[in-house]
Amino acid sequence: MTLLLHLALVASAAGRPAWLEQAFEGRPGSRWTATVAMERPGPDAAVDTGSACREGTSERLDFAHGSHFMAGDSMVFLDAASRTAWVGRRFRFPASPEAKIGILRSESLLGRKVVVVEIQGPRGRGRRLWVDTILPLVLRSEPLRPGPRQAGPERQFLSLRPGVPCPAGSFAIPSGWTRHQGPPPPPEGPGGRPDPRHRRHAVQSADALERAIGFAPPSPPWLPPGFVAQNWAWVETRQGKAAHILYGDGSRNLSIFFRKATAEPPPLCPTDGCKDPNGHAVYFGKQGKFLLAATGDLGSDQMEKVVGLRK
Repeated sequence: MTLLLHLALVASAAGRPAWLEQAFEGRPGSRWTATVAMERPGPDAAVDTGSACREGTSERLDFAHGSHFMAGDSMVFLDAASRTAWVGRRFRFPASPEAKIGILRSESLLGRKVVVVEIQGPRGRGRRLWVDTILPLVLRSEPLRPGPRQAGPERQFLSLRPGVPCPAGSFAIPSGWTRHQGPPPPPEGPGGRPDPRHRRHAVQSADALERAIGFAPPSPPWLPPGFVAQNWAWVETRQGKAAHILYGDGSRNLSIFFRKATAEPPPLCPTDGCKDPNGHAVYFGKQGKFLLAATGDLGSDQMEKVVGLRK
C-alpha cells in the first residue's frame, strides 16, 4: 500500500486525521524555524514576510508590525512600539465536523515530501493545503475560491530549517510590558487616531438607536425563545451607519449587525469563514432591504435561522 493511499484511507475513516490536526496544532517534540509569507486580507490586502518557529505545540511569528505567539490556550500579540501584550484565547484548527477532507496527490515542496489536501466545508468554502506529514506541518495554504481582493496564499513557507529551535524566551511576555486581555485594537487612521469605521457608539434604547442612524432596524427573521434585545449601539462602516443589537436570554448572547443593503460585493472572509474576536463563526443574511451579520452562543442551524438562511 502506498503512503498516499494509506493516508487517504485514514482520512476517510477518521474524518480528521491526526497528522493533519498536528500540522496545525504542533506535536510534542517537534521544532523548526522558517521564513513565511502570510496574506493580510482586507481593502489594503498585501502579503507580509516574516520569521516563524515552533517548539512542540507552541508557535511564534514575527512581522514588521508586531509579533504573535501561541502557547497553551493563549494567543499573544506583542506590540513593540507601545510595549504592550494583548492576550486572548487561542484559535484552534477550525475545520467543521461536516467538512469533506480529500487527498489529491503527493509532491515535493522546499525539498520535502508533502501531500496536497483539500478541505471543503458544507457551504462550499474551503482550502487547499500542502502538508508535510512527517514534521508534521502545513507548508502552504490557499483558498479554493480566491476572492478578488486576496493577494495570494494564506500562508506559504519560503524556507524551512527542521530541528532548529525557537530563540530563548520566544513564548514569554517581556518583563515590564503592559498586559491587556483580548485581541489587539483595530488599525489606526491618519494621525494615529483610531479608525472611525471601528468605533462603537452605545445608546440607551431602540428609539435612541433609530434617531442616531436614521432607520429602524428590522426584527431578525428568527430568535430563540426567551431572547430579547438588551443592548443597542451603532458603528460607522464604509457603507454608512450600521445598527448593533445584543440579544440574550440570561445565559446566552446573540450579536446582530444591521445595515441597509447596497450594491457592494458580499463580505470577504477567510476560507474557513469569518470569525468574531472570540472565535465564533459570523453568519450573513438578508431581511427585506437590510443585510444582517450575526454571531453568538448558538449552533450553526440556529444561527442560520437567525439570519434567514434556514426556516
